[in-house]
Amino acid sequence: MTCSWKYAFASVIGTYHLSRGLPCQDAIRVSLCRLEKEDVLLAVVSDGAGSAARGDEGSEFACQFFVEKLHDFVLSGSEICTLDRELCVGWVKDYLSHLEERANSCEAQISDYASTLLAAVVGSRSAVFLQIGDGAIVASTEDDPDSYTAIFWPQKGEYESTTFFLTDNNSHENLLILSLDDVSICDLAIFTDGLQRIALDFTENEAYNPFFRGMFNPLRGQFDGYLQELSEQLKNFLGSPRVNEYTEDDKTLLLASRVIGQQLSEVPD
Repeated sequence: MTCSWKYAFASVIGTYHLSRGLPCQDAIRVSLCRLEKEDVLLAVVSDGAGSAARGDEGSEFACQFFVEKLHDFVLSGSEICTLDRELCVGWVKDYLSHLEERANSCEAQISDYASTLLAAVVGSRSAVFLQIGDGAIVASTEDDPDSYTAIFWPQKGEYESTTFFLTDNNSHENLLILSLDDVSICDLAIFTDGLQRIALDFTENEAYNPFFRGMFNPLRGQFDGYLQELSEQLKNFLGSPRVNEYTEDDKTLLLASRVIGQQLSEVPD
């Protein structure tokens, strides 16, 4: 076993939705595939569109669908770096077909389930990242673990404060994909747009490194696997006045860090 992962995550409803009795429209799924040669981290985050009647259902379904696709891909024995655009576009089209069936059964429109997509599949020496819409994926590498880089920049739609969604016409054309081979990801963060103004420097168009150094510091010294106590602390932070003064939106954040050269504990199913 070459590596494992320790990770914490949380989704917190924004003050806008809370004050109006609306549900949180963010969703997240995280899975750890323990293979013979390595551990592979799978993560999918989605933000339901505020204007979508079933945005919360859309984000949940997107996370469930794409983490299952990633899980099946990894368990098939395929190398991570072979996950290419053609295959991912096929997944997006397949997702829309399933979503259309769901919408028809509820007498709804596909657009009622509009949501973004942020996804990552990360092994010991390779990774693939996917994005449609806003929010961001930020990572550091083993070569420079304290320097954080935004994999993609949040996508903007035609108008101010708009973005792209999985349910848009020809949404696969907006799919961003990056494959990294022979690179070891050290830290990985994925977050929805509710945290953009805190976690990203829009003046320099780069990740705000002091934020991520502070957020990842509590993971140092932790054992591998899901960190429940730290996830609860993360939930409290995301719902704190300190964060809410910057945004009234829902907030989701995943923090994952590779464990190298340590004794590994059992990861719960």
